[in-house]
Amino acid sequence: NHSSLLREKIALLGIAIEDLRIEIPRISEYIVGIDAASDENAMEPWMFSLAYKYIRSKRITRPIAIERAGGMKSYYTIKNIGFTYHVGEDYRHIVSGLRHIDEVVEQFYYKPGDRLGHALALGQDIRSWIQETESVAMPVREYMENLLWIWGKSISGEVDLPVQLEMLEEKILLCAEKIYKNLSGITVRVLYQVYERKFLSGHKELLMELIEEEGDIDDVSNRNYWRKSDIPRTYCKMINANCPEYGRLWTEKRLLSTYYCPVFEERARQVEMVPVRENEAALYESLQEYLLKKIARKGIYIETNPTSNLNIGNIKEVLEHPIFRMSPLRPIAEKEQNILVTVNSDDPAVFNTNVENELAYVYYALEHAGCTKEDVLHWIDKIRQNGMDGSFISKVKECRTLLEEIGDILDLLESSC
Repeated sequence: NHSSLLREKIALLGIAIEDLRIEIPRISEYIVGIDAASDENAMEPWMFSLAYKYIRSKRITRPIAIERAGGMKSYYTIKNIGFTYHVGEDYRHIVSGLRHIDEVVEQFYYKPGDRLGHALALGQDIRSWIQETESVAMPVREYMENLLWIWGKSISGEVDLPVQLEMLEEKILLCAEKIYKNLSGITVRVLYQVYERKFLSGHKELLMELIEEEGDIDDVSNRNYWRKSDIPRTYCKMINANCPEYGRLWTEKRLLSTYYCPVFEERARQVEMVPVRENEAALYESLQEYLLKKIARKGIYIETNPTSNLNIGNIKEVLEHPIFRMSPLRPIAEKEQNILVTVNSDDPAVFNTNVENELAYVYYALEHAGCTKEDVLHWIDKIRQNGMDGSFISKVKECRTLLEEIGDILDLLESSC
């Protein structure tokens, strides 16, 4: 299946990056961070989770010895690479954007100093979004996972949400029925366990085990044998096209495998028209506030890109940018979140800008809005300092040293090819 192969390919890239930083002396001082960006609506965070988890968990900070002339050794330390992931920028539903942000922070082993790209859902004015959005067309599985995420937060007690669990569970099971048809063995808790398990490794092995168990076949490498066999109602419809419906009891393992089945993927992409109601504002605001507190507490940076967001986002003018809700110009209450926000240029070549221009753009917009020069400069200085403090580069080196070390790295890379 394409999803399985793509997820594995991304994981192998993560392995290659980490192995390279270990095997080539000092290259870890130049490859200091990774960033992933994709079509958020088509490639949800779970597709990248293996790569990020591998990079963060495989190795720990430790000294590496380098042989010098005369048999002498010098040591340097490989540090954990910094993480950035673009998320919460392009979303169908505000809950989708918030869920994706939470998934990255929780499932990618994020630590203080890591970054989220854009994360506009954190600063979205919920009530304005509701007023402007009558309904949202979204895949039924995305809608179901939004509901499962809310259910999980409510059940765990992480956040006090204004939601009726009975109604929430009924909506979840209605979505599940559209995907799986037969609900035998399916409960909301099982669906939630599957939702969490999709971020873990071992999916390929699980699929092979399932085929062996369901098909009772000795030679699992022989697809022709599967097709020609008289196995009744085997699980995989790609093996036995005569199976009209899956008629067995659903288990966590079987449900997880449907993420890689073209038949169930097509069902999961069925369009669900989700109405947006004003009485849901309190729920969405509670979820947003919960995430703001979590990110502030964890010391995670939010990269904002005013020009980029104005050009390709739904923001009409710079003063409407979510940055001012994530990091208010003049906090008026203790509950205002102290989010570590930076101003960035996104893609300078595409948007014909740089960080200096972005800061100037924000400055003149705030001044034009009537803010005092002192307040604006104080705020911009704080944002600028965030950018300096949040840099993944920890060592400042002279140009001569840089040229020498990069030359040595290039020689080692060339010799190892």
